Amino acid sequence: MAKGKAPVIILFIFLLAVSALAAFCFMKLQEEKATNQQLTEQVSQLETKKRELDKQVTDLRAKMEDLQAQRDQQQAKLKELQSTLTSVQSELESEQKSKQDAFSQAESAKKELASLKTTKAGLEAELKTTKETLSGIQEKLTALEKSHAAAPSAPEELRAKAQDLQLEKIVVTPSEASGQKNAAPGQGKVLAVNKEYDFVVVNLGQKDNISVSDMLEVFRNSKKICELKVEEVKDTMSVATPVSKESIRQIKEDDMVIRKTG
Repeated sequence: MAKGKAPVIILFIFLLAVSALAAFCFMKLQEEKATNQQLTEQVSQLETKKRELDKQVTDLRAKMEDLQAQRDQQQAKLKELQSTLTSVQSELESEQKSKQDAFSQAESAKKELASLKTTKAGLEAELKTTKETLSGIQEKLTALEKSHAAAPSAPEELRAKAQDLQLEKIVVTPSEASGQKNAAPGQGKVLAVNKEYDFVVVNLGQKDNISVSDMLEVFRNSKKICELKVEEVKDTMSVATPVSKESIRQIKEDDMVIRKTG
């Protein structure tokens, strides 16, 4: 009887152990399922967060690209403004230089105007003096003309004596060595020399076919001294100026004057 119960007890213990093992495995399985579910939820949450982060990254990249585009626009605008500023500064410097040049020109013009006014005043004074001198000379010329015009009415012996005296003062040039006693046509002498205003008076005039701008030659002792240009012509005399102003110092009264031909 005792031997018959032993296998049953062993079987019971075996079944009890199997049941315990099955219960343990079931419990472990349930724990694994719970753990897997938790992990699945965590993975789902992580994926959700990852998607959110990806979206944030995408948004940030788009925003960064937009900011870069704005930065490029600002840089281009800044470069354009710098170019405009450089151009304006250049124009301003050019305008300032133009103003300075204009101011300098104005100052120079003022100085020149003042100088011209001074020169004008001096020239007017000199012109007035010259007119007064010329008026006096014209009066003398008129008196000399009257004197020469009255000469033919003088007694014959006085005219002959005057002619002899005049011939003594005339120097005969080699071309006049023919022995003529009377002066050749176009030949005369210096009556007066004005060294202050550089002119001479000669006794050749309209009656000798002398005209304004005619050229005369001055001789002394057969030596040519200078040339004269006729400036004013009267009936019996003329006013002439030396071609070279320095020559006025060499001319003397009674120097022979010949009309230049050719």
